[in-house]
Amino acid sequence: SVAATAADLATFLRMLLNGGRGPDGPLLSAESFALLSARAVEIEPGWWYGYGHYTGESDGRILVGHDGGMVGYSSAMFGDWDAGFGAVAFVNGPGDPYAVTRYALDLLLAAREGRALPDPPPDEDAAVPEPAAFAGEYRGERGLLRVVADGGRCRLELPGEAAAVDLEWRGDDAFAVRHPGWERFRLRFGRDGEDGGRVIEAWHGAAWWAGEGYG
Repeated sequence: SVAATAADLATFLRMLLNGGRGPDGPLLSAESFALLSARAVEIEPGWWYGYGHYTGESDGRILVGHDGGMVGYSSAMFGDWDAGFGAVAFVNGPGDPYAVTRYALDLLLAAREGRALPDPPPDEDAAVPEPAAFAGEYRGERGLLRVVADGGRCRLELPGEAAAVDLEWRGDDAFAVRHPGWERFRLRFGRDGEDGGRVIEAWHGAAWWAGEGYG
């Protein structure tokens, strides 16, 4: 239950990477720091939980840190003990803050060693499980929406606009709409049954549209 800024967590992470020392000397005894980072419980292959933090092995390097969150946001703080640097990420919405910090560590290490920077990790949530299920026309007070399936993605065609808008899959039959005229609500779709029936409606904030199979 820590509430902190990114700068606060960076300071805390710096203490961890320095073995429990702060700018003016030790903040933790050697015994306490050993408990803090101990491999007390293996939570998955290669990762352990101690008395307050995770430690794990990645490509022969030791990582230390923690993640967490509340409704609406999540965060992660991880450092590379061998390299001596770390990263903090806050995510306000969908996303994996650990993946952000892990990629930041890979970038820092590559830059230090003079290697080419690695590509970003693939977005595992980018592909829509069944794009054809959302395709069709939806009618409501805000006019007509037309969703088209384009390979493994969906696109939104709006009245009066020549270019379609890419929809970004966010799980649970919901998409992010990257359009300057739309507020940052998810475009959500409803089905005609609780067990994955046909997609029959859509809504965005207070706006609602009926699909071709509605009613």
